[in-house]
This record gives sequence, structure tokens and C-alpha cells, in this order.
Amino acid sequence: MIDGVYCTKLNIISTPGGDVLHAMKNIDNGFVDFGEAYFSEIEFNKVKAWKRHTKMTLNLVVPVGRIKFVLFDDRMAGISIQFQEIKMSRENYFRLTIPPMIWVGCIRPETDIYRFTLFHKSINIGQYLSEGLGVNLPGANWLCAMILV
Repeated sequence: MIDGVYCTKLNIISTPGGDVLHAMKNIDNGFVDFGEAYFSEIEFNKVKAWKRHTKMTLNLVVPVGRIKFVLFDDRMAGISIQFQEIKMSRENYFRLTIPPMIWVGCIRPETDIYRFTLFHKSINIGQYLSEGLGVNLPGANWLCAMILV
């Protein structure tokens, strides 16, 4: 497991007329502050990669469908590089907490992601590998191939 990344099992409460799916309370692990909550769409069988937030902690839940995340930690580049694959779905319902500076990629066989963010979107705190950051991501081709499996 990548340091600072953790999964928190969440409750699904059955009620007449439809279930209630818990996402986050301000007393939960992973809660830092609240800036906004939004849905992020990923087109069917498309890869969204590679992005990392420089200051924001991500708390992700998948209430519908399935999604596969691949995380890449280069915070200790030259000493240690870590990869982690996490599959999320309603059948395996939990919240994924990802600290700042972890690269994230994902593929959607079918889903929306509900994401809680620490900062307002107008603050430029995210980075994409395509921005020419000079980041040499070893295994990037392998990672994309792994996501598509």
C-alpha cells in the first residue's frame, strides 16, 4: 500500500424506495476540510491519466458501476517507486483517500466518481504529465496497458 493511501469501508443502508450510500462525515479519516463535491465522468473504456494534485487530498467513492484506479508514487524517486491498483464498485463499496503528490490514472468500464476536494477548482493545484513537467514516469506505457486489462 502506498503511504497515505487508504480505503475506508462505507455503509449502504437499505430503505424502501432506494438505498442510502454513505460517503463522508467531517469526523471520518481522510476528511481535512471541505471545498467542493462534484461528479467526474469517464467515458466508457477510456483512460484518464496521469494527474496529481499538489495540495489536495482526494476522497473518492464509486456509488454506481465499476472503476479501476492505478496510483503511482514517485515522492521518493531514486529511492523507491510504488504502484498500486485499486478496483472500486458498489459491490465493494468504500472511500479511497489519496494524499497530495500521488499520480492517478483510471479507466471506466461503467461509472461516475463522486469526489470531495479540499480546494476550490479555480486554484491551479493539479498537474498532468502532458503539461511538460519534465517528469520521467518509468513504466508509463506499462501502466496504461495494465489499466486497460
